[in-house]
Amino acid sequence: PPRSTAPARSYPPRRGLWCGASPRVPRERRGRHAVTIPVVTDPIAKPDCPQCEGRGWLVADDGGAGTARPCPCRKELLVPRLLDSSGIPPRYKDCTLGSFKLAGYSAAPVLALQEAKERCTRYVHEFLTPEGTFRQTGLLLVGPPGSGKTHLAAAVLGALIRRYSLRGRFVDFSSLINQIQSTFDPASPESKH
Repeated sequence: PPRSTAPARSYPPRRGLWCGASPRVPRERRGRHAVTIPVVTDPIAKPDCPQCEGRGWLVADDGGAGTARPCPCRKELLVPRLLDSSGIPPRYKDCTLGSFKLAGYSAAPVLALQEAKERCTRYVHEFLTPEGTFRQTGLLLVGPPGSGKTHLAAAVLGALIRRYSLRGRFVDFSSLINQIQSTFDPASPESKH
């Protein structure tokens, strides 16, 4: 087949996602629709890992091209990233179920707080069902201000992330309700119109 005599076109380097960067889209239209997605600089593997040499994958010889499986160093970096993106407020980042203290309360609230702590601990331990699936129910913590609800919620989420490498999101109830309400306002950026 004859080769095209059309002049060669230069396109921007592919450092993100370009909408309309196809050669069929005229150049004057390309710039208006360009969207750049930032390059993720967080490594998925330790650069000095002796097992994978910073690749994040271990390749086992299988007589062919090899079989790849994730290197354990990936999980070491994954959990801190999941915790950072969980939305747990900085004040509660270090909360654990073990650090939940019952001192300073009278006898009646201590019993209720002890039960809440035990239920939260049981929830984490039983999150993986005997069938190998994750639990489909959640926790609802109710109580007066200062009773430890936020500490327990942050501790449960942190424990689930550390134990199962799950994604989770800490959301303050008032903020969630305000965000949901804003979706009903047509002038709001949250609204789908």
